[in-house]
Amino acid sequence: VLKTIKQNLEDLWHVQVANSSMVRNWQLFDGMSNPVHGNRGVNGIEGSVSAAVGYWVGSGEPTLLLTGDLSFFYDKNGLWNKYVKSPSAPLRILLLNNHCGQIFHHLPGLESPCLEHSISAQHDTVAEGVAMECGAKYLKAKNAAELEQVLEDFLDVEPVVKILEVVTERDVNVKAHKEFYSLLKPSDR
Repeated sequence: VLKTIKQNLEDLWHVQVANSSMVRNWQLFDGMSNPVHGNRGVNGIEGSVSAAVGYWVGSGEPTLLLTGDLSFFYDKNGLWNKYVKSPSAPLRILLLNNHCGQIFHHLPGLESPCLEHSISAQHDTVAEGVAMECGAKYLKAKNAAELEQVLEDFLDVEPVVKILEVVTERDVNVKAHKEFYSLLKPSDR
């Protein structure tokens, strides 16, 4: 998903990257001359939406926030302001929703019966209601074909707020990440 976004992003966008997995994954793909900004909260997930909205309002520049689900839902009140309802520049939010804090499935020592509900915070929340509440246009994709179908609409420069929620499968993500990063480490054999 991030590679597709990066390949289709025009230079006019200012990119705000949330923390944890998102910032780690964004830097894996080459290409792009867009300004990139980030926010790191005390515990990692707070403030990403608020920082992106604050930058967007203050700069008046087209702004794209790349965020995961826990960070987005934790700080969704960053969209609760008058600027979102009458924007002067486009704000886009790409939300990768795998219904948990995926990074906790990569960290050693967290294997536990409590991993799903207490550590990675597995949930069934979707962003459509948040979009409706703040007056944003909501788009959704569940696979590469659907992403291609909505991408042009999502990345147009109309001065409105749009949230694109891309639903991914946690188990597939975890497996792909582990395989990728295993290629970077020397073999233990």
